[in-house]
Amino acid sequence: MLAAEAELDVTVMSPEYQAIIGLFATSGAAMRCKEVCAALGVGSQARHVEGMRSKLKRLVDRGILAETAPGLFKVDGGPSGRTVRHRHALDVRPLIALF
Repeated sequence: MLAAEAELDVTVMSPEYQAIIGLFATSGAAMRCKEVCAALGVGSQARHVEGMRSKLKRLVDRGILAETAPGLFKVDGGPSGRTVRHRHALDVRPLIALF
């Protein structure tokens, strides 16, 4: 794991992960993989959905997202959840400008 990922500096994460984190940060809703794919304009074929599931599970493992029910993901706002850091603030609102 990169040092930037350990600190959750989203500015150095890949654009795909920035988009995923930005989507969850702005929506605040729990979503399924197909919903995330649709919101990000990714294809709805099984290979796209499974690729997205892999990314979402990776974000769960890193404490950024939580899987509240099987296949249902949301921002991890619990006490053990880590804060996503932006280079200039402790807020993900600047990411909104990317979309």
